Amino acid sequence: MKLEELARIYCSLSAVATITERGYLDTARQLGNPRIHEISLKKLTTIRDRCQSPFSWNSLLSKLRATIRFAVKNGWAKEDHPVFKIKRLHAKPPHRLEISESDRDYFIEVISKTARFEPTWFWTALFDVLYYSGIRRKQLCHLKWGDLDLDSSTITLRAAGSKNKRERMLPLHAHLTKSLTIYRAHIGFALDGLPIDSSMQVFHLATARQFKIKKLEEFKPQAVTTFFNQLSAASGRKINAHLLRHSFATKIAREIPNIKMVQLLLNHDRSDTTMRYIHPTLTDMRNVMSLPLTKENLSNK
Repeated sequence: MKLEELARIYCSLSAVATITERGYLDTARQLGNPRIHEISLKKLTTIRDRCQSPFSWNSLLSKLRATIRFAVKNGWAKEDHPVFKIKRLHAKPPHRLEISESDRDYFIEVISKTARFEPTWFWTALFDVLYYSGIRRKQLCHLKWGDLDLDSSTITLRAAGSKNKRERMLPLHAHLTKSLTIYRAHIGFALDGLPIDSSMQVFHLATARQFKIKKLEEFKPQAVTTFFNQLSAASGRKINAHLLRHSFATKIAREIPNIKMVQLLLNHDRSDTTMRYIHPTLTDMRNVMSLPLTKENLSNK
């Protein structure tokens, strides 16, 4: 069986998003679409050396391993396949992977003082959803008003916006509930008395700018990327939606050392994926080393 055919079967049975499937197929094509048994260590090493960065290699290897692991499970490949012998590359983070509350306040201040971010209440709420929930930008763009229950502080994330095509309910942070309540009031004013339909996209710049409903167009992930690029330029600090997701995971893991909890909140299929989102600091390690680790100390507590 050829790698591209295997990737198609894997993606079809796993019901992954279209953009995710595209990544798996691109991986197969980067390797020249060989047969599974033709993928050797030499071939993998050649591909690794051609990759532009450790991040691109690690991403390719993760997809390839998932595909071959599926083949092993179905008896189409051997457990000692070369893809499991070659290692990931150490990829040093290009910038800080945690955004503190004071960092959040700084970015909100930049938004409020920069003309291009009008109306500021729209972009402030969008930033807060990503900061306080850790959801992906695609999930944010799929949010409908019917998915929000501000009375019970919950949000339903649609399967359509999820990588693994799963719908799930997420409890809202108290600060996020407050931020979205204020945002909803602004939307009601922008619609000039028209009711907020449950099927209406939550974040829609056309609504925020008081355009007529019939002129609305879908708010897409690229608009979120453009916003963060502009915010990075205005603030002088690198920031993007996925960085907020990494930051969210790191802070949750620090407060609640339960990897399963973090995995559920991020909606990951595998805990090893979740582990790549958690970035302990030197202070975290120092705090651990100050704990009473010896039996004598533990018995004296």
